[in-house]
Amino acid sequence: MTRIGLWLCLGCVPLWAGEMPEKAANYHEALMKRPESATLFDRFRDAWLEERSTEELEKELLSRAEAGDAGAWAILARERLMSGKQEAALEAFGKARQQTPAAWLDLETAKLRMAAKDFAAAENDALRVPEGDARRAEALKLAGLACLRGERLDEALAHWSSAVKSAPGDKGLLEDLTELTRREGRLDLAMEFCGKWRDASDDAYAKAMASLRRSDLLLASQRMDESLAELA
Repeated sequence: MTRIGLWLCLGCVPLWAGEMPEKAANYHEALMKRPESATLFDRFRDAWLEERSTEELEKELLSRAEAGDAGAWAILARERLMSGKQEAALEAFGKARQQTPAAWLDLETAKLRMAAKDFAAAENDALRVPEGDARRAEALKLAGLACLRGERLDEALAHWSSAVKSAPGDKGLLEDLTELTRREGRLDLAMEFCGKWRDASDDAYAKAMASLRRSDLLLASQRMDESLAELA
Protein backbone atom coordinates (compact mmCIF):
# COMPACT_ATOMS: atom_id res chain seq x y z
CA MET A 1 0.00 0.00 0.00
CA THR A 2 1.34 3.45 -0.86
CA ARG A 3 1.83 6.14 1.77
CA ILE A 4 -1.08 8.05 0.27
CA GLY A 5 -3.33 4.96 0.45
CA LEU A 6 -2.35 4.30 4.06
CA TRP A 7 -3.03 7.90 4.96
CA LEU A 8 -6.48 7.73 3.35
CA CYS A 9 -7.35 4.53 5.26
CA LEU A 10 -6.24 6.04 8.54
CA GLY A 11 -8.31 9.06 7.75
CA CYS A 12 -11.40 6.85 7.80
CA VAL A 13 -10.81 6.07 11.50
CA PRO A 14 -12.18 8.68 13.96
CA LEU A 15 -9.39 10.55 15.67
CA TRP A 16 -10.96 9.81 19.03
CA ALA A 17 -11.10 6.05 18.61
CA GLY A 18 -10.39 4.50 22.01
CA GLU A 19 -10.62 7.91 23.71
CA MET A 20 -13.44 10.02 25.10
CA PRO A 21 -14.80 12.92 23.04
CA GLU A 22 -13.35 16.13 24.49
CA LYS A 23 -16.62 17.57 25.80
CA ALA A 24 -17.61 14.26 27.41
CA ALA A 25 -14.10 13.89 28.86
CA ASN A 26 -14.41 17.24 30.63
CA TYR A 27 -17.66 16.22 32.28
CA HIS A 28 -16.26 12.78 33.08
CA GLU A 29 -13.31 14.31 34.93
CA ALA A 30 -15.72 16.19 37.19
CA LEU A 31 -18.00 13.16 37.50
CA MET A 32 -15.19 10.94 38.79
CA LYS A 33 -14.89 13.32 41.74
CA ARG A 34 -18.66 13.54 42.26
CA PRO A 35 -20.24 10.31 40.95
CA GLU A 36 -23.32 10.96 43.10
CA SER A 37 -24.28 13.93 40.90
CA ALA A 38 -27.13 12.91 38.59
CA THR A 39 -26.89 16.27 36.81
CA LEU A 40 -23.21 15.78 35.97
CA PHE A 41 -23.91 12.25 34.75
CA ASP A 42 -26.71 13.46 32.45
CA ARG A 43 -24.45 16.13 30.97
CA PHE A 44 -21.63 13.63 30.51
CA ARG A 45 -23.94 11.12 28.82
CA ASP A 46 -25.50 13.73 26.55
CA ALA A 47 -22.05 14.96 25.51
CA TRP A 48 -20.93 11.41 24.73
CA LEU A 49 -24.05 10.63 22.67
CA GLU A 50 -23.44 13.70 20.53
CA GLU A 51 -20.57 11.77 18.94
CA ARG A 52 -20.77 8.10 19.93
CA SER A 53 -23.22 5.31 20.77
CA THR A 54 -24.60 3.91 24.03
CA GLU A 55 -22.93 0.57 23.26
CA GLU A 56 -19.55 2.27 23.05
CA LEU A 57 -20.29 4.19 26.24
CA GLU A 58 -20.96 1.06 28.30
CA LYS A 59 -17.88 -0.63 26.85
CA GLU A 60 -15.73 2.39 27.73
CA LEU A 61 -17.11 2.67 31.25
CA LEU A 62 -16.72 -1.05 31.90
CA SER A 63 -13.10 -0.87 30.78
CA ARG A 64 -12.44 2.01 33.17
CA ALA A 65 -14.25 0.25 36.03
CA GLU A 66 -12.22 -2.92 35.57
CA ALA A 67 -9.08 -0.78 35.52
CA GLY A 68 -10.01 0.63 38.94
CA ASP A 69 -10.71 4.24 37.97
CA ALA A 70 -12.20 6.35 40.76
CA GLY A 71 -16.01 6.26 40.78
CA ALA A 72 -16.05 4.13 37.63
CA TRP A 73 -18.34 1.36 38.90
CA ALA A 74 -20.87 3.93 40.11
CA ILE A 75 -20.81 5.75 36.77
CA LEU A 76 -21.23 2.44 34.93
CA ALA A 77 -24.15 1.57 37.20
CA ARG A 78 -25.88 4.85 36.30
CA GLU A 79 -25.41 4.15 32.61
CA ARG A 80 -26.82 0.63 32.92
CA LEU A 81 -29.77 1.99 34.86
CA MET A 82 -30.36 4.62 32.19
CA SER A 83 -30.30 1.85 29.57
CA GLY A 84 -32.91 -0.19 31.44
CA LYS A 85 -30.49 -2.88 32.63
CA GLN A 86 -31.59 -3.00 36.25
CA GLU A 87 -29.91 -6.27 37.24
CA ALA A 88 -26.60 -5.24 35.67
CA ALA A 89 -26.92 -1.83 37.33
CA LEU A 90 -27.46 -3.48 40.71
CA GLU A 91 -24.31 -5.56 40.21
CA ALA A 92 -22.29 -2.46 39.33
CA PHE A 93 -23.64 -0.52 42.31
CA GLY A 94 -22.58 -3.44 44.51
CA LYS A 95 -19.03 -3.25 43.19
CA ALA A 96 -19.08 0.53 43.62
CA ARG A 97 -19.98 0.08 47.31
CA GLN A 98 -17.09 -2.33 47.71
CA GLN A 99 -14.74 0.17 46.08
CA THR A 100 -15.94 3.28 47.93
CA PRO A 101 -18.84 2.88 50.41
CA ALA A 102 -21.20 5.85 50.36
CA ALA A 103 -24.70 6.65 51.58
CA TRP A 104 -25.95 7.62 48.13
CA LEU A 105 -24.93 4.20 46.79
CA ASP A 106 -26.92 2.52 49.56
CA LEU A 107 -29.98 4.56 48.58
CA GLU A 108 -29.63 3.82 44.87
CA THR A 109 -29.28 0.11 45.63
CA ALA A 110 -32.31 0.21 47.91
CA LYS A 111 -34.41 1.85 45.19
CA LEU A 112 -33.42 -0.84 42.70
CA ARG A 113 -34.32 -3.58 45.16
CA MET A 114 -37.66 -1.86 45.75
CA ALA A 115 -38.32 -1.90 42.01
CA ALA A 116 -37.50 -5.63 42.02
CA LYS A 117 -39.96 -6.09 44.94
CA ASP A 118 -37.20 -7.39 47.20
CA PHE A 119 -38.56 -5.40 50.10
CA ALA A 120 -36.49 -6.91 52.91
CA ALA A 121 -33.24 -6.27 51.03
CA ALA A 122 -34.40 -2.75 50.15
CA GLU A 123 -35.01 -2.02 53.83
CA ASN A 124 -31.59 -3.36 54.80
CA ASP A 125 -29.81 -1.31 52.13
CA ALA A 126 -31.66 1.87 53.12
CA LEU A 127 -30.77 1.36 56.78
CA ARG A 128 -27.07 1.22 55.88
CA VAL A 129 -27.20 5.01 55.58
CA PRO A 130 -25.69 6.07 58.93
CA GLU A 131 -27.33 8.26 61.54
CA GLY A 132 -26.30 11.87 61.15
CA ASP A 133 -25.97 11.59 57.38
CA ALA A 134 -27.90 14.19 55.38
CA ARG A 135 -29.68 11.35 53.55
CA ARG A 136 -30.79 9.55 56.71
CA ALA A 137 -34.37 10.88 56.64
CA GLU A 138 -34.79 9.89 52.99
CA ALA A 139 -33.36 6.46 53.79
CA LEU A 140 -35.80 5.94 56.66
CA LYS A 141 -38.67 7.07 54.48
CA LEU A 142 -37.66 4.47 51.89
CA ALA A 143 -37.17 1.77 54.55
CA GLY A 144 -40.69 2.49 55.80
CA LEU A 145 -42.11 2.19 52.30
CA ALA A 146 -40.34 -1.16 51.87
CA CYS A 147 -41.94 -2.40 55.08
CA LEU A 148 -45.38 -1.12 54.08
CA ARG A 149 -45.22 -2.93 50.74
CA GLY A 150 -43.99 -6.00 52.59
CA GLU A 151 -47.12 -5.75 54.80
CA ARG A 152 -45.12 -4.90 57.93
CA LEU A 153 -47.05 -1.85 59.06
CA ASP A 154 -45.59 -1.54 62.57
CA GLU A 155 -42.03 -1.48 61.21
CA ALA A 156 -43.03 1.04 58.55
CA LEU A 157 -44.48 3.40 61.14
CA ALA A 158 -41.40 3.00 63.32
CA HIS A 159 -39.10 3.95 60.44
CA TRP A 160 -41.23 6.96 59.52
CA SER A 161 -41.35 8.09 63.14
CA SER A 162 -37.55 7.88 63.22
CA ALA A 163 -37.37 9.84 59.96
CA VAL A 164 -39.41 12.68 61.47
CA LYS A 165 -37.23 12.67 64.60
CA SER A 166 -34.06 12.73 62.47
CA ALA A 167 -35.20 15.89 60.68
CA PRO A 168 -36.96 18.06 63.30
CA GLY A 169 -38.73 21.01 61.80
CA ASP A 170 -38.79 19.52 58.30
CA LYS A 171 -42.38 20.16 57.25
CA GLY A 172 -41.55 18.98 53.77
CA LEU A 173 -40.88 15.49 55.11
CA LEU A 174 -44.35 15.33 56.69
CA GLU A 175 -45.85 16.52 53.42
CA ASP A 176 -43.84 13.83 51.57
CA LEU A 177 -45.09 11.14 53.95
CA THR A 178 -48.65 12.36 53.44
CA GLU A 179 -48.32 12.00 49.68
CA LEU A 180 -46.39 8.71 49.88
CA THR A 181 -49.04 6.99 51.99
CA ARG A 182 -51.83 8.45 49.83
CA ARG A 183 -50.24 6.96 46.72
CA GLU A 184 -50.00 3.61 48.49
CA GLY A 185 -53.73 3.72 49.13
CA ARG A 186 -53.37 4.16 52.90
CA LEU A 187 -55.64 7.16 53.36
CA ASP A 188 -55.78 6.57 57.12
CA LEU A 189 -52.02 7.02 57.40
CA ALA A 190 -52.06 9.92 54.95
CA MET A 191 -54.59 11.77 57.12
CA GLU A 192 -52.48 11.14 60.20
CA PHE A 193 -49.33 12.55 58.61
CA CYS A 194 -51.30 15.41 57.10
CA GLY A 195 -52.55 16.35 60.56
CA LYS A 196 -48.98 16.34 61.87
CA TRP A 197 -47.91 18.45 58.88
CA ARG A 198 -50.61 21.00 59.65
CA ASP A 199 -49.80 21.08 63.37
CA ALA A 200 -46.08 21.52 62.69
CA SER A 201 -46.63 24.41 60.26
CA ASP A 202 -46.13 27.82 61.82
CA ASP A 203 -47.61 30.09 59.16
CA ALA A 204 -51.20 30.53 58.04
CA TYR A 205 -50.61 29.63 54.39
CA ALA A 206 -48.92 26.31 55.16
CA LYS A 207 -51.66 25.41 57.65
CA ALA A 208 -54.31 26.22 55.07
CA MET A 209 -52.63 24.04 52.45
CA ALA A 210 -52.39 21.13 54.89
CA SER A 211 -56.04 21.57 55.86
CA LEU A 212 -57.09 21.54 52.21
CA ARG A 213 -55.10 18.34 51.63
CA ARG A 214 -56.65 16.69 54.69
CA SER A 215 -60.10 17.74 53.53
CA ASP A 216 -59.44 16.07 50.18
CA LEU A 217 -58.29 12.91 51.94
CA LEU A 218 -61.43 12.84 54.09
CA LEU A 219 -63.56 13.33 50.99
CA ALA A 220 -61.75 10.47 49.23
CA SER A 221 -62.56 8.35 52.29
CA GLN A 222 -66.26 9.28 51.87
CA ARG A 223 -66.28 11.20 55.13
CA MET A 224 -68.15 14.22 53.75
CA ASP A 225 -69.14 15.92 57.00
CA GLU A 226 -65.59 15.76 58.37
CA SER A 227 -64.22 17.02 55.07
CA LEU A 228 -66.46 20.10 55.24
CA ALA A 229 -65.66 20.62 58.92
CA GLU A 230 -61.93 20.63 58.11
CA LEU A 231 -62.48 23.74 55.96
CA ALA A 232 -64.65 25.55 58.48
